Amino acid sequence: MTGALCVMSGSGRFFVSANPFTRSASGLGTVTTGTTTATPQAGTPPYSYLWSISSGDPTVTATSPNGATTAFRRTGVLSGNSFSSVFICTVTDAAGNSAISNPVNVTITGL
Repeated sequence: MTGALCVMSGSGRFFVSANPFTRSASGLGTVTTGTTTATPQAGTPPYSYLWSISSGDPTVTATSPNGATTAFRRTGVLSGNSFSSVFICTVTDAAGNSAISNPVNVTITGL
């Protein structure tokens, strides 16, 4: 489980990994990266997901903040702009236990 993190919260524990670990895209206007998926291992299904920014430019957003799979987007990208952020996914299982994914580094640049 390379990159997987385990966070014990509640009465159990499980792991979640986000792959790929980096996402980048370039363009003008609205620029969207490819997708990243958070995969829980163990725990009790069903799971809920919350992608959030842990550091970097807050104008970069997750396209599906409550999904297992998301891309990342920035609007208003102009030539020469560069935006970098780090995202994590918090996954909660049906028993109320939570785990946090490895960080995903996101970079969006203007052409």
